[in-house]
Amino acid sequence: MLRLRFTICFSALLMAITMTTAACGDSDTDAGDEPASITGYLHIDDSGVRLCGVQLESFPVQCGDELATVVGIDLASIGDFVDLNAVRVTTEQGVTWTDSPVTLTGTLAGGVLTVD
Repeated sequence: MLRLRFTICFSALLMAITMTTAACGDSDTDAGDEPASITGYLHIDDSGVRLCGVQLESFPVQCGDELATVVGIDLASIGDFVDLNAVRVTTEQGVTWTDSPVTLTGTLAGGVLTVD
């Protein structure tokens, strides 16, 4: 229970810092793609790739508080974007997730982060 509370609090803090940093630029993000770095738990399942603010501790874990849909990364290319020596990636029952938050950088438009 303590780990869950810590995970939720830590994730909320990271999300607040990330969103504050992202908000420091032009506030009209619908005008086009904006450079962005978003920190969250990477979550891949049959509905796509997402960065999540928290993980719901079911098994397999579920994405809670979706921060962005991610385009340009898939199961085969995780190692190109995430330091696999620093972050554990788990795959169970068709769901893949990171055990700690990761930061992805790309362009953000309409809630979709495109990485390359």
